[in-house]
Amino acid sequence: MKKRLLSGLLCAALLLTPALAAGSSFPAVNVYPAGYYHDVTEGAWYADAATLCYETGLMTGTAANAFSPDGMVSLAEATAVAARIGSSLDGTSIPAPGDGMAWFAGYLDYLIYKLGQEDPLSAVLAAAPERTATRQEFFSCLAAVVPAEQLAAINSITTLPDTDDADVLRFYNAGILTGTDATGTFSGSKSLTRAECAAMVARIVDPSLRQSFTPAEKPVEQPTLSYEEELMQTEAVRINGTSVNFQQFIQTLNACISETDATLKANYGTGLDWNAKYTGIDDLPAYFKQLALNRLVEDTVISTQARALGCTAQTLPAFLTPDPSKALDNIYCAKHILVDDEQTAQVIIALLQANPSMETFDGLLAQYGTDPGMTSNPNGYLFTDGDMVSEFENAVKAMPPNGFNNVPVKSDFGYHIILRLDPTSYPGWEQAVQEMRYNSYVEQWMASATVTLNSAELDRLDVPGRYAAYVASLGG
Repeated sequence: MKKRLLSGLLCAALLLTPALAAGSSFPAVNVYPAGYYHDVTEGAWYADAATLCYETGLMTGTAANAFSPDGMVSLAEATAVAARIGSSLDGTSIPAPGDGMAWFAGYLDYLIYKLGQEDPLSAVLAAAPERTATRQEFFSCLAAVVPAEQLAAINSITTLPDTDDADVLRFYNAGILTGTDATGTFSGSKSLTRAECAAMVARIVDPSLRQSFTPAEKPVEQPTLSYEEELMQTEAVRINGTSVNFQQFIQTLNACISETDATLKANYGTGLDWNAKYTGIDDLPAYFKQLALNRLVEDTVISTQARALGCTAQTLPAFLTPDPSKALDNIYCAKHILVDDEQTAQVIIALLQANPSMETFDGLLAQYGTDPGMTSNPNGYLFTDGDMVSEFENAVKAMPPNGFNNVPVKSDFGYHIILRLDPTSYPGWEQAVQEMRYNSYVEQWMASATVTLNSAELDRLDVPGRYAAYVASLGG
């Protein structure tokens, strides 16, 4: 993101824009159509707050007709919400971002102006706007834009279990905050959902929604969780509404690393080296975090679909494709003889034309073929659209079953002489087709999954350190 601090355009807006007319500081700018948000259930505890935020324009959806109540609030979203509240109160007009600028650029400039460039939070907002905001960061943003006259005290709270921040205390006494438990614990390091954010914004907008609150006394003997214990119970990722905590995430992460380490040892005689450079991987810890995330998303969508269809994950492929013979569209089977030069390819084609038989093809394959995959797939490759390089795939589609190409097919791998086969001649083709169709479904489910990350904690995760501790726990 391009850092734009205190742009001249914003400074001009702050100096020249007239204040709002007398009346409500948060006038309605939208009309909420009944049922507009498809993911906000009528009667949900946050439904009225989401409606009010939509009507005032302070907080709208994440996509058309979607509010994403369980989604975590990012720093960029926190900045935008706070800036909209502040501009409504002081009459500032926040300019729209220019070409190539982030959608929140104007809000960021405004909030940094309010905070002051020397405030540590200003640097955090400018450096990492996409990460998940903490509760402390969100209320620090609000404290910068909501003046004391908007926070008339209705409570008399002088102390909180886990913070002495005077700005946070103002929001408690104004009835906007009540904490995360009966004792009023603020939990400033935790994230907050969009539903929670909407409820707090609604209380700023409408004082009648504010909560009278007296913190309960904290029990004398209350076990205190260490950072590690608390982290293990904290949500790492939410997948289609299913919460996965850090204990589950780290277990999956260690499994992915362990499997990779074993594969490297089996194939190359040496295990994983965190200081080595591997082809196509710039950041090894980030690679394994993404690998673990992909596995969790895959496991979650498969389990969800199996439950919905009333079967197990193991029987799901057969359940989705009960009759493989009716699912052969776009399923192909082919062998090929891969050679390095066109002249050799032409010789092979001439020999095939002189004696066009499977026996001739297999003999020439054994004599000339350079693709090691043909050794492990002697019955040919069974594949579907997009599985093979385009030159190979298009050539197969263009020829009839049991036919071969009369002109060498060139790709980045070399020159191909291809024999198209009937996919039902492939041993075990029924199960193979089911698995191919199943994999296609899984890819679609994963692509459409809604995934929300606890980026703040995931970014801090020491992947090599965690894996070293895991190996040590095994005595290895």
